Amino acid sequence: MGIRSKCFAGIATAIALAGCFRQDSRTVTISVPQMVEEADAKRIRQILDVYHGLGIIQQIEIDLSNRLVRVTYDTTMAAVKNLEYLIAYAGYDAGETAALHRPNHSTKVAP
Repeated sequence: MGIRSKCFAGIATAIALAGCFRQDSRTVTISVPQMVEEADAKRIRQILDVYHGLGIIQQIEIDLSNRLVRVTYDTTMAAVKNLEYLIAYAGYDAGETAALHRPNHSTKVAP
C-alpha cells in the first residue's frame, strides 16, 4: 500500500469517526409544578449547572410564572429522563418524575 493510499485511508477513517461522534442538540420543556419562587428556580438552575459545566447542557431557561424549565442539551450524552432526575434530586416533580425529597422552605405550593 502506497503513501497516498495510507493517507487516504487515514483521512477516510477520521471522517467516518467524526460522523459517529457528532453532537445532536435538542430543546425540551419540563414542567416543574412546585417551582413557585425565585429560591426554587435558583436551586433548579444550580443542579442543572452541573451538566452545563460538563458540556452536556448548552442552555437553561427558567419560566417561573409558568413553572417551566427549558433545556437545550446534547442527546448523545444525556436523555430527558436524566434531566428530570436532576430536578427530582433537587426536590421537585419534573415532568413524569416524582421528587426524591422536598426542599425545606416555608412557601406553600399553589394547587
